[in-house]
Amino acid sequence: MERSENSFFASGEARVNVGALAIGDRARAVNKVISDKLTEPDQVEVAHRLAELIEQLQLHADQLPNGAELVSATQTVVDELAKEQPNRLTVMSVLRGLAADTQGVVGVTAAVQAVVEAVSGMLG
Repeated sequence: MERSENSFFASGEARVNVGALAIGDRARAVNKVISDKLTEPDQVEVAHRLAELIEQLQLHADQLPNGAELVSATQTVVDELAKEQPNRLTVMSVLRGLAADTQGVVGVTAAVQAVVEAVSGMLG
């Protein structure tokens, strides 16, 4: 098995164990695992929407100069929602920031809006 930078070549009977895999020169790996934290019945829809947002952030990373910060902000939302008493102001403020920083990137903007709607339904 040869390995260089972010790629490798395997021949014979090689096994690959990864959390996410991308194949091709311009492919991006999308790991849909957000967190084991959002498992309650009222959190499942929000977790699904957050996973879609992470996917969109990764797919459009070349259009977002602060992509890593946006993913980190999304994780902040996950962590806050996992608390017994999530702070609605914190969650909604971060989501407003995400919306502002992703304007003009349609897929990401739609994903942020879907998270906002799901969180609003969950937090009331």
